[in-house]
Amino acid sequence: MERHLRGLRVFCPHHREVQERAAVSPGGASSTMGGGGDGEPASKRRRPDPDAEGCDFVGEYGDLLSRHLGECPFVDVPCAKGCGQRVQRRLLESHYEVCSTNYENCEICGERVRAGKMGEHRRERAEEHVAILEKRLVEKEEEGEGRMKRMEAALATQGEALQRIESKHGSLDSQVAKLDSQILRLGAASITTLQWPVEIEKVIDKVGGKVGAIVESGEMRLGDALITCQLYPCRAKESVPAGDVGMFIFIRGDIFFWGTLQVTDSAGEELLRSVFKGICLAQGKGQIFRYRGPGSILITVTATKMAAFGGDGCVDQKCDCWAGLSSDSSDESDSADSD
Repeated sequence: MERHLRGLRVFCPHHREVQERAAVSPGGASSTMGGGGDGEPASKRRRPDPDAEGCDFVGEYGDLLSRHLGECPFVDVPCAKGCGQRVQRRLLESHYEVCSTNYENCEICGERVRAGKMGEHRRERAEEHVAILEKRLVEKEEEGEGRMKRMEAALATQGEALQRIESKHGSLDSQVAKLDSQILRLGAASITTLQWPVEIEKVIDKVGGKVGAIVESGEMRLGDALITCQLYPCRAKESVPAGDVGMFIFIRGDIFFWGTLQVTDSAGEELLRSVFKGICLAQGKGQIFRYRGPGSILITVTATKMAAFGGDGCVDQKCDCWAGLSSDSSDESDSADSD
């Protein structure tokens, strides 16, 4: 059966006669098999137009499938340059001349320009481009003037409202004086800097490069709270990219403050900057930064707190003591004892 089918003589689906038969038959039905196929007498069938374009392949069905359709010039194929269009194989070369991938849009006039010709286009259309840019500038200036008028009107409205407030509640000076006295009763704001210098490569070496290993700094006091810094020098878990250092600023105690967290390297380059917003009891701040090395890093917390929310002890401090890491001198003494 298969041998019989492959031996049938058929037309290419893009054969002129097949295309004409599809155009004139009811419903557009057509057949690639040889012969009449539409049931009409030969005298009534329209004869092929010798000038019509179409494939002239007539051959065995097996050849049609295995060879011809892969090279037929009338088969639609996708553009090889990736523009998304499908065109007949024979028209590919002419399509490439107008393919959208060969052009780019001029940002000034919007005209499509062949790739690599933008400089030439801008030289040729320089006067037109200047006129377009001048028009845009005028439009922007008019827009800015309109915005300025709206701002002036809004300021005038606010000024009137301010006058009404002053007449109702007294002068602004008296209001400011009242606020000043309230601030004095609450307690003045204080700014405190806490710093943790870290020889990061030494830390990594001490933990043996183990993923998830933690080292913790000594405690520093901020008001009534104790603050420590925890580091994951070799990243916290396997899913974190290599080279990332995990860090957690942990707060123990009752405190409420605003401030910034900053990490810099030995050259002073900033590796991380983050903002605290109202950190309070038993909370913390976790961050990840990328260590580029070599050298040390400096972790700095700059905190602004109200004295009314905590006790004394808001002084600048630096801590270079890390749990589990001994100093060079202690290493040497241990070595001496062992000898």
